[in-house]
Amino acid sequence: MAAQLGLPPGFRFVPTDEEVVRLHLLPCILDQAQPRNDIIVDDPLSAPPWALLEKHGRKQEAFFFAVGQALNAKGNRQKRTCEGHGTWQGQGKRKREEEGKESKKRMRVSVCGSTKEIEWEKYGLNFQERGVKGSTGWVMHEYSITSPPEFARSPMRVYCIRHSGHGKNAKKHDRDADDWGSDDEDDDEVDDATLATTSCAAEKEYCRLSIYKES
Repeated sequence: MAAQLGLPPGFRFVPTDEEVVRLHLLPCILDQAQPRNDIIVDDPLSAPPWALLEKHGRKQEAFFFAVGQALNAKGNRQKRTCEGHGTWQGQGKRKREEEGKESKKRMRVSVCGSTKEIEWEKYGLNFQERGVKGSTGWVMHEYSITSPPEFARSPMRVYCIRHSGHGKNAKKHDRDADDWGSDDEDDDEVDDATLATTSCAAEKEYCRLSIYKES
């Protein structure tokens, strides 16, 4: 797969939180070029997590570009219901007070030849299956920029969905590796071609999905 994407053999997409924001989310919002990546363009609410990853040939983890879906005009609440199957529920409050300061993180970035400070957050959610009590073992991290306003107005997000293996229902949807697909470099050629096509499509489509562009 790495060779088909023009990346070094053995390449693994394992960005830090700051790299997700600096190298991928912010350039996507600003309609700028970004490094080659393994981020898929798809709605994380379009299917339960195991089906979504299976759709793209993944097994335990995948990153997604998607537009956050606001529940109201203010946009301070996001839609979390997954189509036909369960809900993503937040882990704790978004704005925790830590020694009098909010837990949002800050970063200085270069934008259009000037240096700006942005605020961003990583929000954790657990997937709760409809009619089933307890954790399914699936978690999602939502990356968003919250300041300054010209960046925060964009609904574009990066989501990381993975199977943690924790929770009493974590094994409910376990399957054979052959059924799940694989993220390994030595997978069969058909799976690699599918993944390469998906990743290339993400590079072409992220601009289309970024509905806010700095004026």
